[in-house]
Amino acid sequence: MKKGKKKKKEKPPYNYKYPQLNYEELKKVPLFNFTAKNGSLKNSNDDIVTGSVPMDYSFNKIKELIQQKHGSSCGNLRLFMRDDNSGEKKYLDNLMYKTFQELGFNGSSFVLFFEFEPFVHPTLEAILSD
Repeated sequence: MKKGKKKKKEKPPYNYKYPQLNYEELKKVPLFNFTAKNGSLKNSNDDIVTGSVPMDYSFNKIKELIQQKHGSSCGNLRLFMRDDNSGEKKYLDNLMYKTFQELGFNGSSFVLFFEFEPFVHPTLEAILSD
């Protein structure tokens, strides 16, 4: 067995240059402005919800914002878009959990419609009958 000093391995010089990332720019996510109108009312300008959501959110977030505006009194809330030419409703039930980025939204704003049935409960009706 040899005794003595071990030779130190030479370390390569540290000369890696990492790019300086601007984290504030990375945090910025494009926002979509939306307008949601109640499609079950004859004059849909009476019940409008507006706001903006980041591109990595889904229609479910808009659904939550509508529920918040109505005090969580919306039952069977459904979002849909209307075809401009025929006026046909295109329901978004199967797209609720896909992000706007996954769906390929590239505009800065969009309009959608919603319809719901109010919750019916005896205590709620008793309050209204006063």
